[in-house]
Amino acid sequence: MVVSDDPLFLAAFAESSLQNRILLWPTRLLVFTHLPLTRLQHLHSLLSSTNSMLLIIHDNDRTSRGVSVYVQLPYSSPAAQMLKIATWSAQRSLILTSHSPLFPDKFTKFISAPALTVAIEFISHHQILQIADPDAPGGYRFIFKGAMANIVEYIAQGMNFTFTYVRSQDHSFGSRNTDGSWTGMIGMLVRKEADFATGPFVLTTRRAEAVDFSYYIWIDNIRIVSGRGVPEVDPWGFLLPLAPLVWIAILASMVVLLAVLVGLSEMFLTHMNRRKWKSDAFALVRIILQQDMLVDARRWWWKRVVVGVWMLMTVVLVRSYAGNLMSLLAVRHIPQPFQSLRDVLDDPASVGSGIYHEVAEVENEGRLKFRTHFQFPDSLNNLVRPGGHVLVHVGIGIQNLIAEHFSKMPGSENPRRAT
Repeated sequence: MVVSDDPLFLAAFAESSLQNRILLWPTRLLVFTHLPLTRLQHLHSLLSSTNSMLLIIHDNDRTSRGVSVYVQLPYSSPAAQMLKIATWSAQRSLILTSHSPLFPDKFTKFISAPALTVAIEFISHHQILQIADPDAPGGYRFIFKGAMANIVEYIAQGMNFTFTYVRSQDHSFGSRNTDGSWTGMIGMLVRKEADFATGPFVLTTRRAEAVDFSYYIWIDNIRIVSGRGVPEVDPWGFLLPLAPLVWIAILASMVVLLAVLVGLSEMFLTHMNRRKWKSDAFALVRIILQQDMLVDARRWWWKRVVVGVWMLMTVVLVRSYAGNLMSLLAVRHIPQPFQSLRDVLDDPASVGSGIYHEVAEVENEGRLKFRTHFQFPDSLNNLVRPGGHVLVHVGIGIQNLIAEHFSKMPGSENPRRAT
């Protein structure tokens, strides 16, 4: 609640509230004053953009003392008259003078059907057409097509407003400059050049301090697009058919069996045969390497059991290994070294602290290039495909760029040939 008859104080309060965003959407504001409407024009921006009511007190004499309650409609012109919704007096109490209740929900559906300005920017699977129109500001207007355009039309129909599209001069979503100003669509909102802007915007702390965000449409991840590597044969590919744990299990099993054979030989054989058996125990290695092995007909039964179990295990392992190795050697390996933003920074930049801080630092080294959405298709073809750059973007944007790139490839018009 604000009570004052000082127009300078009310003007300062309104300016501070708008600049510092003191009043949020759920906040209800009452402004009490004796000043007439003609001296309250400076409150237009505050009253029209917040959930506020203006109460003007009339007390010319004790018999006619009362209060008039006014509401400023959203997106109305400064010269537009306020909507009088109620009066109060000691004799007649509260009387509603319109169909609107106190603190009307004026932002759900606009009463006056205002004409709003919507900031747009190019994104994948959307079209922006600029056509001549002598009646539009600047002599031309934009036609926007795509999913975001459908959302704008749906909101306009539900909230009862008309709209025209505008674009920023730098054709970007918006970033903060060193002097505190904003570029792109965020800058247009901050400077009141547009009423709202279409996304999808990446929600950041700095942007949330400058503008109000709607409820999110979807949540997506940041993805990396890099040029495909040259097919190559991995010199260590013979280790790939089996997992590291399998290799460890094979070596452990071999050691255990060798220990069992040596232990049994100590128990059942003489000193002469024991020494011979110790050298013969390494035949287990020959089995797994599929080499020949001398078979002694005088072997004891426990020797035959141990060697037989080992031969059965090696047959399964060798057959599995051979099949997987043949499959790996038949298809050459295509390296994909960039699986995260950390991989990009570590190749070959030095590692510091804070990954996004390091991303900003590599700009000074000439390793970071900013591109607008309109430039992404050209950058994908001329920078990413040769292999010298990677593209970092949200997942839905990456999917759309890949789909558009595939549709422009030779033969993509023939599904059977493209497959």
